[in-house]
Amino acid sequence: MQKLTNLKILNFKDSEYLTHIHDISGLSNLEDLSMKNCKNLLTIHDSVGHLNKLKILDVGGCIKLQSFPPLKLSSLQKLKLSGCESLKSFPEILGVMQYIKSIELDKTSIEEFPFSFQNLTGLSLLEVFGNGRVRLSSSSLMMSNLKKVDVKNCHLLLPKENDKFSSEMFSKVRSLHLFNSNLSDESLPKFLTLFANVQKLDLSANHFTILPECLKDCNFLYKLCLDDCKNLKEIRGIPPSLKYFSAQSCNSLTSSSRSMLLNQELHEARGTYFYFPSGTERIPEWFEHQRNGPSITFWFRNYLPSAALLFLTKLKHGADTSDCLAEIKMFINGYRFNELMFLIRPEIQSGHAYLFDMNLHSWVYLHSSENKNENMWSMKFMLEEALSTNEWNHALVICTHEMKDLLRIESGIHIFKEKNSTENIRFSNPYKKSRFVNV
Repeated sequence: MQKLTNLKILNFKDSEYLTHIHDISGLSNLEDLSMKNCKNLLTIHDSVGHLNKLKILDVGGCIKLQSFPPLKLSSLQKLKLSGCESLKSFPEILGVMQYIKSIELDKTSIEEFPFSFQNLTGLSLLEVFGNGRVRLSSSSLMMSNLKKVDVKNCHLLLPKENDKFSSEMFSKVRSLHLFNSNLSDESLPKFLTLFANVQKLDLSANHFTILPECLKDCNFLYKLCLDDCKNLKEIRGIPPSLKYFSAQSCNSLTSSSRSMLLNQELHEARGTYFYFPSGTERIPEWFEHQRNGPSITFWFRNYLPSAALLFLTKLKHGADTSDCLAEIKMFINGYRFNELMFLIRPEIQSGHAYLFDMNLHSWVYLHSSENKNENMWSMKFMLEEALSTNEWNHALVICTHEMKDLLRIESGIHIFKEKNSTENIRFSNPYKKSRFVNV
């Protein structure tokens, strides 16, 4: 080891016969150490946890490794433990490690995090996938920079009775994904109370039957996903800032909950994008313009109107299908805008409502400024080019899908009164004998 004092990279990846990592304290300049996929590795010497210049430590896929030495690695930037199926405890963190921004635990046996976990002061993303069971504790997750918690395909355990939680501990968590985490009617309200400042929440594929009223207290929540919550019956609380909502395949929803999701007051001028089982055969009356078909058209002048567009999907008589690929297209004076339905997943399902704000102007400016995406900027200029030099512009929105013989679609438009002048919108060709629509 004395002859290798300047060694910076040591790679044992896929070493089938490696069973032990012995004392490597002499490698004081080591920056990158990999034991990835050493499937027979059993022990790692404590010296590994004291290499002050180490930046990358990868033991992913070491399926027989049961324990890990304590870590005091002030320079460490990446720690990879995924695939360590026998690893039962997360390593103790002996000193502040500020450079690790994310931890991903996929297919380990780790159920809890040690108190010293909070020494990962720079951690902003925690991902736990397919670990069997995992418990979030207050003592281990008091990190000021933690902004996203992602738990997927795990049994999420409730905090222990003596664990003193407060919402302040997780006040900076903005994105919370608890996908297929065995959430129940008992546990869900407790987690919602802790993460009251969350902005994006994914509770898909869980077993709860009630979306509790306390969800109203999540004042900053604007995106909520409940897809494949097969047992969900009641929605008792809707956050005041909610704009994006998806509950596809939640077919157990009561008629009152479905009606609430189609309530005009909920969507009026809020710019909402909602996808859920409709529970109705007809477009609600508050949609002034309705068509029995997958396309709908209108004319406008001066600016693209702020309006809600609704598609209702139904199976044709005798048909039997679950979902199919679909595409929403919008044409303005013949110019196509593909990205209108930027949040809907590619599949649509029968018996569902797809409701969204089609104010293309707002969408273009929002995303071009956030993403600095050249395509978004070109789309904005394309919109300006598409607007006719004539007085009236023609708009066509159509939902195309691959099961035309099985799936029937009805469409409707509602014009937001407060944001539009009714004199600037028509639902019949203004260049033919027609009259203004009465909105």
